[in-house]
Amino acid sequence: MDASRSIFLVGVLLASKSEVVRRILWIFDNVLQYPLHLKWRIFGAFRRSDFLQLCRYMLAKIYSAAVYGVDAYEVEIEVNGAGGDPVIVIVGLPDAAVKESRDRVTTAISNSGYYWPRGRTTINLAPADIKKEGPSFDLPIALGMIAVTEELDSSPFENFSFVGELALDGSIRPVKGVLPIALEARRRGKRALFVPEANALEAAMVDKIDVYGVQDLRQTFAFLCGEIALLPTRADLSKFFAAHQSYDVDFSDVKARATLSAPSR
Repeated sequence: MDASRSIFLVGVLLASKSEVVRRILWIFDNVLQYPLHLKWRIFGAFRRSDFLQLCRYMLAKIYSAAVYGVDAYEVEIEVNGAGGDPVIVIVGLPDAAVKESRDRVTTAISNSGYYWPRGRTTINLAPADIKKEGPSFDLPIALGMIAVTEELDSSPFENFSFVGELALDGSIRPVKGVLPIALEARRRGKRALFVPEANALEAAMVDKIDVYGVQDLRQTFAFLCGEIALLPTRADLSKFFAAHQSYDVDFSDVKARATLSAPSR
């Protein structure tokens, strides 16, 4: 067995381990560029660019948002699948509810008929200097993990934003703050916002962006893959405000003195 063949076979055996990717690329650049024996010339065509093409879908990016005060800010969720021991690591200042999403998400993915990465999975919530709170990141994290497992190009998902808490059976539970999240998604130029079905009408109050109310994880992923069709939720603002003009209490009921005397000293 000649040296070039040995180096190639070692590279193939180790290609599944992310920690040696840099070494494999060095092999393709510094060894396989030299002339090979005729029967191994086909391996010489498998160069660095081809290897990078195979590795490109190990990373998925999904966009979400979170509420900060009365406003919202965009959260970029990166899911990276690699070799090694099966472990899920969430970074980016997650609170306890976000850390617990590991068990919710993996169970929901399994019960929806999909798979999650079985090696080391790193989930980064950016920006990393703002604390992430609540379970609203369950849905985008699950979509990113499925995309990595299915080796899908997640770049088309960059036009969308996702929020939603997952139940163990894959159904999507309502979350808080979808109105400012919809405003932020529109400001960011997103084409559509995916929210729990119970929150769809509230989010649809924001115009110039499509709002889809989704019931479960499987329905959401099937729609993104073009397997099913969904209609965006539409809201009639005039009808909404007309139905909410009567309240049990009103500021006109507040009684106060006509004049206020200076406080005694």
